[in-house]
Amino acid sequence: MRLTSTPLRRAALALGLSLLSALPAAADISRGCSAHIDVWGPTVPSGRQPVMELDASGTCSRANPDDCRRRAFGALRECTAALWVARNNHDIPSQCQTGSGGDRRINWTRFPGIYRNLPHGQNSMIDRVRNQACCASGATGVVYVRVNRTIIGDDGCGGGGNFSQIWTEDFDATYRVDCGHQRAIGICGAVPRRTNP
Repeated sequence: MRLTSTPLRRAALALGLSLLSALPAAADISRGCSAHIDVWGPTVPSGRQPVMELDASGTCSRANPDDCRRRAFGALRECTAALWVARNNHDIPSQCQTGSGGDRRINWTRFPGIYRNLPHGQNSMIDRVRNQACCASGATGVVYVRVNRTIIGDDGCGGGGNFSQIWTEDFDATYRVDCGHQRAIGICGAVPRRTNP
């Protein structure tokens, strides 16, 4: 059937546009980056151990996938910085809450969760650093370790150039840990490794 009247054409066009606007935006995509916080040093098993691992995803237009990763990169920088600021705390900072950030979603992937009153000791981020610095090696004196964060992913996840972007920054290149004191207060008790945030 052929539409010949102008009002009928306008009505059909209006109906078609209203149906299209009711559909979700098919052009939105999600891309992300991953991050880890590590402790490095001669008393740390294998010289380096991850303390926390997480990733973030950002949403954006299909035409600009790097925008998604830039949003994810920003979320990971904010979260990891907040974790360092709150390193003695047993709470997950608001910047790191799972699903926070709207188009910048944080996801814990390994060693997640920081909780109060866990069995066998402490579970703040810095307690995890102290545990790695002192316990496996049997260190009892003062040791110095490096604590840093790394963000990895494709374009938009930091660094420069194309593909496999790596952005890294030290929180403290010479973090002092008194292993004798830490052992005396129970840092070498079993630190839980798998919890849910």
